[in-house]
Order: sequence, then C-alpha cells, then structure tokens
Amino acid sequence: MIVIVDSNEEATNPKIVKSLKRLFPKLKVQQLTSGDLNVVLDNGEVLAIERKEAGDFLSSIGDGRVFRQVEAMSNNSKWCAIVIQGIISFDEDDMTIVDGRETKWKGASVRGAMLAIQWSGCPIIYTASFPYGYAEIVADIIKFCSKPEVHHQSLGRKRIVTFPPISLSEEIVAAFPGIGLKRSRALINYAKDMDRSTDVSLAKSLCWATYLPKFAYKSRPEGWGDKVVANFRLSLGLGQNEYLTIEEKKKEKSNESASKSTRQKR
Repeated sequence: MIVIVDSNEEATNPKIVKSLKRLFPKLKVQQLTSGDLNVVLDNGEVLAIERKEAGDFLSSIGDGRVFRQVEAMSNNSKWCAIVIQGIISFDEDDMTIVDGRETKWKGASVRGAMLAIQWSGCPIIYTASFPYGYAEIVADIIKFCSKPEVHHQSLGRKRIVTFPPISLSEEIVAAFPGIGLKRSRALINYAKDMDRSTDVSLAKSLCWATYLPKFAYKSRPEGWGDKVVANFRLSLGLGQNEYLTIEEKKKEKSNESASKSTRQKR
C-alpha cells in the first residue's frame, strides 16, 4: 500500500500531514491529479480522498467546486470519499450551522448537495475539527476499501446513481460572469428546444443567448432576466444591435471555391 498526500496540502496544512505520518510513516508527498490524498491499495486499486473543513465544504457547493472534485476523483480512481472536518447542523428555521456559527445557507440546499454527492457513489464522512481524527478516518476508509468485493457487495461496481458529468459547453457558459451552472444548463436546454435537437453546439447556444433581448421574459430560459442578459452580452463585447450568428453560407462558398479550384487543376 502506498499513501500519497498532495503537495498543496503539505504547504497549506502541515499539521494535517504531521497527523497522517503518525499512522503512515512512509507517507509520500507529491502533486495529485485529484483529491487531497491518494492511496494505492495492495490490489492496485486507487482510493482518492478530498478533505474539507466544514465552512469550505459549503463554499465549494456554492461555486460548484466540490462537484468537479468528485467528478475528477471518480474518473481517476475506483474509490473516492469526502472527509468533512467540523460540525454541520441545522437550526429550527432550517438554516445551516457550521461549528456553532450561523450561516445564510438553507438546510435543504446543503442536504440536497450532500445527497447528490453520496448517491453518486462518493460517501461523506465527518470527523473532529482540525486536525485530530482525520488520520484515523483515513485508516478506516482504507480498511473498508481493501476488503474483498463480497464483503461490501461490490459497491465499487454497482451504483444506482451515476454522478452527472458536466459537459464542456455547460462549463464554458457557466464561467461567464454572473451565469453559473444552473443558468448555463437552462440556456443549453433552451437552445435544444428552439432548434428541436438533442445535440446543440456551444456556438448555437451562445447565439441564442445574444438574441434573448428580443424575447419576452416568460419565453426565455430560467434565470435569464434583463440584467443577466445585458451583462452576458457586454462580456461578449456586443453593441445594442449586434448579435452572434453562425455564417454557414461563407463555409459553403469556401467549399465551392475549393471544388472549382480542384476542377481547374484537373
């Protein structure tokens, strides 16, 4: 078994690395593709673990980071898990409490994100606040994943829910200021409906977005109000009467010219 901790973890949280070395004296430090800690099990399978303090876990839900991290761990390892250090609870108004401090997070939103992650096949495990208890939890996860398949009913292979991947088009649109993943998906689904197609290019989705000022609010994709649309168009550098279009005719003319040129050579 080989235990590897990410070099960034050592630079930012040396106490964590020190606690891990108590149980894993041969701990290696190097840059990892996914997770804060990777374990190469004796059978060659890889376990990836993402460690998050409770407050950072909420922040990572907000910016979508945790979902991308889980997706990366799932793509690069057979086993993955998130270990949250701290206490997440909910008050009588169903607002989220982190380590005794009130937050502005609705409890339903946090639990929904947790369910999506766990039903994808990535368990979430709690441990004591930084740094104590983390190494012991890691040891427990390693022990579980190292058991023969029959002991955990082939959990690594039989998943009821597969983690929904984020398409490149969704990620690019979501990266525009003030858009995010929810509006991105709404726009792409809107473009599919308008084109009556199940597969719409990123270019066509962007074109539809620039024409949204021409449509009534009720006819637009969810979340694309006047301010959002105006800022989106501004980020593309478009003037008041400028829109994006796909110039397919120019491509056809180019192909015709190429054909004529070929015929002339013959």
